[in-house]
Amino acid sequence: MSVTSTASNVSKLPENLLTKWHYFIMNENNSFLPVQVTYELSDSDTKQSELRGLAEACKYLKTNKGIIITFDEEENFAYKNIDVSVIPVYKYFLQGKSLKKS
Repeated sequence: MSVTSTASNVSKLPENLLTKWHYFIMNENNSFLPVQVTYELSDSDTKQSELRGLAEACKYLKTNKGIIITFDEEENFAYKNIDVSVIPVYKYFLQGKSLKKS
């Protein structure tokens, strides 16, 4: 798994998604998994903003899974038919390749 940083990978994504601070993880099967990054989701405006962005990216990528990386929050829930995993940044780095799109 790697962060999409090569021009060939990023060029496959529409410009409007790339300019809204979305992040994407490239899985082993060359599919994208949408990721949002924020310090915390305790503020309802922040949470809604992150979820709207994640939903937009999921819709474009035709996936129903997404990740929000936070400083130390962790939970799983559904939002607009999307399985959202909120994980702390340390777990993201510890899990590495186990964050696979199924």
